[in-house]
Amino acid sequence: MMSKRKLFDAHCHLSSETFPVERRVALVRQAKESGVDKMLVVATDRASLNGAFALQEEVGRETIKIAAAMPPHDVTSENDEFLLEIKRCLRTH
Repeated sequence: MMSKRKLFDAHCHLSSETFPVERRVALVRQAKESGVDKMLVVATDRASLNGAFALQEEVGRETIKIAAAMPPHDVTSENDEFLLEIKRCLRTH
């Protein structure tokens, strides 16, 4: 039974490679059944950013919102590619 509450999960890592895609989709469905209407998936590297977009495509843009962030301890010149990927995604999504 669908809850009438509308909640927003403001920080989750459902794009983590810890969960296979099918499990991520099932987790979103379970959250929706519990009243979580929208989720902000935080991506902290290229793999999780790509995973977030794949999840958004599977579940829908209305449900999955994406934030790309780099923790301060990860800011190095080696992560320039991630920043370029974020810029590319901003232009294409």
